[in-house]
Amino acid sequence: MRTRRWWVAGGLLAPLLVASIAAGSPRAITLNDHGIAGAPFASAQRFVVSFVDSALGRPSRAVAPTPFLSTCGVDAAASWGGFTAFFEHRRFAGYSLGPSSRTGVLVEGGLRLGETLALARRQFGARLRTSQNQGGAWFARTPTGRYYGFLRPSGPPPGPASRLATIEAGRVGCPALTP
Repeated sequence: MRTRRWWVAGGLLAPLLVASIAAGSPRAITLNDHGIAGAPFASAQRFVVSFVDSALGRPSRAVAPTPFLSTCGVDAAASWGGFTAFFEHRRFAGYSLGPSSRTGVLVEGGLRLGETLALARRQFGARLRTSQNQGGAWFARTPTGRYYGFLRPSGPPPGPASRLATIEAGRVGCPALTP
């Protein structure tokens, strides 16, 4: 069952389809271009982990150091299935959703994993661009931040049928490791 909710961003109302959540089941988290609704980037690591745990349950991979990313602004990460939160100096630095979907994770504005590039272009217009680098990537600027991720299939050049394989925001590693 789906219900329609409205959110305000930059003074504009936009529909957000939100799955109804049965009593007693986990709540959802809503990702946006500047963190998680209720836990923006720069929030304390302990708070973010507790916040996500309360909605999604225990992490599939607890917070662990990421020494190979420390020179890139990320020194730890935790995962809840297909959702990973990244931290720098015990502060929330970024997230990655995908490539598999994760129940209980929504993206503000209705952006979804597996959405075609053509649909994403309708949502972001001229603010969306693509790259053939790293097998195909997408980037979208918003009034308050930026989304980006990988595409599939990843053959050059990315076209309207290419699909969003990941949805990311903030710092998730080195430029050579992320789009």
